[in-house]
Order: sequence, then structure tokens, then C-alpha cells
Amino acid sequence: MSDHVHPAPRRHEVGLWILLAALFAVPTIWGLRLVLNFALASYFCFPGTVRHYALPGWTWPTLLGVDLVALAVAVLAALASWRNWQRTRDEAAASDAPVIELGEGRTRFLALWGLMTGVGFAVAIGFDLLALWIVPVCA
Repeated sequence: MSDHVHPAPRRHEVGLWILLAALFAVPTIWGLRLVLNFALASYFCFPGTVRHYALPGWTWPTLLGVDLVALAVAVLAALASWRNWQRTRDEAAASDAPVIELGEGRTRFLALWGLMTGVGFAVAIGFDLLALWIVPVCA
């Protein structure tokens, strides 16, 4: 019988779907937010050949709402990744093989990347929210 230990021994404590959702939900929502906000602002600022300098009354709150939803998704993904990383933080396999060949800590690695992605995009969305307040939309 082999004495091999699985390279991710704590993988059963974290669901694969939560790992992947926390890793890919934020970039997906960022792309959707970018397309939706750009489409709304550009259509109402340049509906034809004449430039408008004001948005309809409902557009700015919609832009704000889209950013807030995206920020909430980023924060929730970062929190889920933080929880996953805490659960698998001491994950290490007992083997003499080099780490690069072993693939040690895959669950922890994905959780950490999900955390960095969530926090990074949350900061970017925060700056976009700040720009929405400071920069005139159709200027």
C-alpha cells in the first residue's frame, strides 16, 4: 500500500463550486457592470449626432445601483474566499516530493486567489463609485 497523502487533504471542507464561484464571479460581474454602465451612459449622453449634457432622472441611480450590486458581489466573494482560506490554511501534504511536483495546497491556493480577486475588484469598483460621484457623467 502506498503512503501517499493527497496534495489537498482539507479539500472536503470547502466545496468546489464555492471556490470557483468566489474566483470567477467577481471578474464576470465586473465585465457586466462595465458593459451595462457604459451602454447606459453613452446612449443617453450621445443618443444621436447631438450631445446631451444631462441624463434622464433614473439613469444615475441605475448606474449607482449597478456599481453597488457589483461591490456587494465582490465583498461577498472575498468573504467566502477568506472563509475557505481559513478552513484550509494549514493544508500541507506530508511527502518528500518537491512542492512543484506535489501540487500541495491546491484548495488553499484557489481560496487565496479568490480572496485577492475579490479584494482587488472591490477596490476598483470603489474607485469607479468615487468617479461616479466626482466626474460629471456626460461632461
